[in-house]
Amino acid sequence: MLYRAAGQRQSFTVEVCVIDKNDNVPSFTAVSMRGSVQLGLLKGIPFMRVEASDRDDRNTAHADLRFLLMDQTPRIPAAHMFSIDTVNGEVSLTEDGASTLDPEMCGRYKLLVMVKDMAGKANAFFSTGTVTVEVTGNTWASPDPVRLQENLPGPYPIPISQVTSS
Repeated sequence: MLYRAAGQRQSFTVEVCVIDKNDNVPSFTAVSMRGSVQLGLLKGIPFMRVEASDRDDRNTAHADLRFLLMDQTPRIPAAHMFSIDTVNGEVSLTEDGASTLDPEMCGRYKLLVMVKDMAGKANAFFSTGTVTVEVTGNTWASPDPVRLQENLPGPYPIPISQVTSS
């Protein structure tokens, strides 16, 4: 920038700092969010993650996202079967969920989740989405007992059993 003072030209630098305005609403990255949880999963172990983004400057609180589980449908056999990590969006079972999950009683849940910017403050922008969780049975069946003859002739190794996971 040039400036004239007393007939002399002087130059100086002006630094302009543009501050991001919180003008974007966070949104989930997937329109359809689906997950699957297997019977027997322990509480607190994530089985899926919901993801969201915000077009505001990611280095500001305007894009600091928090997740919240708003509702679960149906509310059987317990009202709070699932939890969500507020920072990373990982979905896991609660103690009630881990102990009462039964695919024969309820094979599908709908979770209403919310994402808020501004680290979840009261004045934050937010959006909601629905997560469908399928409950699958654990198909593990222990193999039949294996009986081995003592001092089997080679060659070794000798296959004696095969186990596959579901």
